[in-house]
Amino acid sequence: MADFKAATTATYLFDVMIAVVMVLVLVLVANLIPYEPGRVDNSGKKRRVAYFLIAVLTLAACIGLDYVLYLSKISVAAYVTKYLTTMAIASIVGTLVYCLLCFVLVKISKKGSKLESIFPKKN
Repeated sequence: MADFKAATTATYLFDVMIAVVMVLVLVLVANLIPYEPGRVDNSGKKRRVAYFLIAVLTLAACIGLDYVLYLSKISVAAYVTKYLTTMAIASIVGTLVYCLLCFVLVKISKKGSKLESIFPKKN
């Protein structure tokens, strides 16, 4: 039982760490997408798509890595069901942390920056 509690705690911490890494990936991807020349710049839409794709990848990474690192090593059937619930909740929490951190980062970024173009401020 002590190992199960340790695995549960580690799952939550690991998923939050994945979320933080994915925030850094979004910052990198957003800065790699160039501004489009011309009268209409649609590069903000590309950055917004990247934001949502990375959110889906965050959820998939959390679920996949939790499965490989912890669920596949649980041998007691009663703990498998409990851990599946923990894994699902932790993965959703990790994805929500990613979304929240990114949204805050985008909103506090300076006007005209590439990050700001993900969710532009209304005038």
